[in-house]
Amino acid sequence: MSVVIRMRSTNLQQYVRDAPANMEQAIKLFQTEGGPVALETLRGNIPIRTGMMRESAFLRFTPKGFSVGVAHVAARFVDEGTAPHTIFPRNARVLHWFGIWGEEHFATHVHHPGFFGRHFIEKTRDFLRLEIRELWQEILERVFGK
Repeated sequence: MSVVIRMRSTNLQQYVRDAPANMEQAIKLFQTEGGPVALETLRGNIPIRTGMMRESAFLRFTPKGFSVGVAHVAARFVDEGTAPHTIFPRNARVLHWFGIWGEEHFATHVHHPGFFGRHFIEKTRDFLRLEIRELWQEILERVFGK
């Protein structure tokens, strides 16, 4: 007993020939539709103090999709946190800052208590994981058909 399977090779040949162009189209759609969603989600998870960190969030296209991130110098510390540490002046003999009521402070060093971190990158990744996967499936269905 045997089973014979026949397929129209013209359909298969057409599909294989068009696949690279269709995949390029799918990636472009994914970038243009998914990128802004990911960027706005990241911006929504960044804590606001002055707004500078939120404004430094960026969207970068890669060959196979996109990436989002934060360019602010303190982003890593706000996201991951810090251990308790001592801060010494780098380019002066004393540290100088203004308190919340405008009072001036001077010190040769300060003891920072540490910071737990806000983990906004992880929150963004976890939120987008399912949403981005669903968007990719939808785009593939639109471009390649079911």
